[in-house]
Amino acid sequence: MEHLANLTSAEIGTLWFSYMGTTMQIGLFKHIIAHLEDEEISQLYKENLLFMEDFAQQISSLMKKEGMKEPVGFTENDVNEQAPKLLTDGLVLYYLQIASKAAMSKDVSLLALTSRKDVKNLLIRHLEQAKQAYLKVDDLLLERGEYIRPPIIPVPLHNEFVTTSQYLGGVIPILDKKRPLNVMEVSHLFLNIKVNMIGTMICTAFTQVANDSEVKKHFETGIRLSKEIVEDLTHLLLESDVPVPAAWDAFVTDSTESPYSDKLMLGFIDQLTAFGFGLYALSATASLRTDIQVKYANISKKVATYLKDGAELMIKNRWLEQPPTYPDRQKLAKK
Repeated sequence: MEHLANLTSAEIGTLWFSYMGTTMQIGLFKHIIAHLEDEEISQLYKENLLFMEDFAQQISSLMKKEGMKEPVGFTENDVNEQAPKLLTDGLVLYYLQIASKAAMSKDVSLLALTSRKDVKNLLIRHLEQAKQAYLKVDDLLLERGEYIRPPIIPVPLHNEFVTTSQYLGGVIPILDKKRPLNVMEVSHLFLNIKVNMIGTMICTAFTQVANDSEVKKHFETGIRLSKEIVEDLTHLLLESDVPVPAAWDAFVTDSTESPYSDKLMLGFIDQLTAFGFGLYALSATASLRTDIQVKYANISKKVATYLKDGAELMIKNRWLEQPPTYPDRQKLAKK
């Protein structure tokens, strides 16, 4: 028999956060599926829902086997499948594209932290599912001519080397002459704009249906922040005469009846914001122009504040479930 070592802190965290995120997505998907009209999109969502339900069950079984207390997470009480349609078919298709990208990124980072084979196998299986979902969404968008491609540039015909530090630029727009964007800078700007456009629409939808006034206000702040980020990053593209992504304002219905609890919506926006926060750090390291690095740093500061405000709102409403924590040795010593 294979000997299994005790779960490490990283593996306990992996199981805990994976369960929380999966149960939240299950709730989100159930209402979406109940109102999807497009059969192909519906099939994609149903496939992913079945996998997520099985994945959550496997995590639960592993936690119980290890004597680990299962998180409350999100339950059927957080979803009202009978509520009218809130997110249109087009929006949820683009969201699934972003969600599968986020899942792949998260799985790879968690996989690097784990050592136990059974936990690794769970993550690898989830990573494969996320990859298949991403490929299927992309194929469907391409078939329909709705795939929003990054800008196209002429292919390089010869090699060039940077000969002066002016390539890196400065941080004072008026004084510093900025070179055109390189391909990686354009790619990251384009992706961040797309993610924030989707974030704007989902915050708009949640603002329409949120019950708590402070939660509604938080979503309104999210709309303003996302629009500000889109405007700032779009300006960088336009400076280099690079085409920007099209707007998708029509992808939210006029429903005012909430399909989700305020807890689930706030948790979802927190997760989407955290994904964006990680993208800004990655984008900054991929960008060589100093002014772009500074731009991402400023955006990250604002997003970090927004994440903190969301967490405080979760705490105020007793919705923030505490992750497993190391014992407080000083407190124990005083008993």
